[in-house]
Amino acid sequence: MLEKMTPPVLQRVIQSTFLVLCLHTGWQFHRFVLWATGASEVFVPRPASVEAFLPIAALMGLRRLLQTGVWDMVHPAALAILLAAMVTALVLRKGFCGYVCPVGLISGLLNTLGRRLSLSRVPGPWAARLLSVPKYLALGFFVYTVFIGMDLAAIEEFAAGPYNYVADARMLRFFQSPSRTTLVALAALLVLGTVLRSFWCRYLCPYGALLGLLSWASPTSVHRDPATCVQCGRCTRACPGCIRVQDMERVLSPECLGCMRCQ
Repeated sequence: MLEKMTPPVLQRVIQSTFLVLCLHTGWQFHRFVLWATGASEVFVPRPASVEAFLPIAALMGLRRLLQTGVWDMVHPAALAILLAAMVTALVLRKGFCGYVCPVGLISGLLNTLGRRLSLSRVPGPWAARLLSVPKYLALGFFVYTVFIGMDLAAIEEFAAGPYNYVADARMLRFFQSPSRTTLVALAALLVLGTVLRSFWCRYLCPYGALLGLLSWASPTSVHRDPATCVQCGRCTRACPGCIRVQDMERVLSPECLGCMRCQ
């Protein structure tokens, strides 16, 4: 059994475990909302892990923590999860994206589907850089808005406002009753994820962009041994981040997940 536990298999096992946990969290939160709104008499505790889906609240909590030293008590788990992901990036590169995030698993499955249907394409270096611009623009927008555009009073007002208190419930409603526009956008992302490898993760996700920038400070990285490398290209073809591993002695790309598929 252990002999068959290759890096790709281990990654899928861990990703699948976290996906099941996310689905369980969503179900538990759904039952909590039913109780909180009077639609059910069965009390179910609110799962704190649902706040993993509130990155904006987490970013505001981080700004408040840095400026006042006060931990956000409205969505405390959101801030804890954000900090944990950031620390993980500093130590183990984008391990959060590669092993924990359920979107990463979906992206990997779309990659596999695209390859089997002979639809998968890998943009050239310049095209990939151009396609990556939106996620950094989105990250810059959120960081600028929270850390520069809003003063502490605005942060405090938002944190104490009714919208922030029910942000998780609004998120649940968004997933349970998506608009036609949302469904079209999701369908487009699924198609693009099948054609362009790791489309959402590589080109649109601001969370991944943040962790990728932090991963540059990580002491861990993939190393290629030039003495034993035969330039077969298998490592490059296996990389979900489309990194040309065969051309590097040390992989420092912000797209590296540390998944070890290139081994």
